[in-house]
Amino acid sequence: MLINGTGKDLCDAADVSSVHRQLMAGRQFLNSHAVEGLNYQKALQDTSRDAHNMLLTSGNG
Repeated sequence: MLINGTGKDLCDAADVSSVHRQLMAGRQFLNSHAVEGLNYQKALQDTSRDAHNMLLTSGNG
């Protein structure tokens, strides 16, 4: 949730380039496979996928 809600702000504050933001987007903490097997944690799966997609599609993240 923290990344989904404040990821752009954190990257802005840290002056992270858009290239590095895109490189980080597929890493373990946002890797879509990191939530596999959590069949009873739909909210966690959805939040993780939303954060991943937000960073991949955002021009600023």
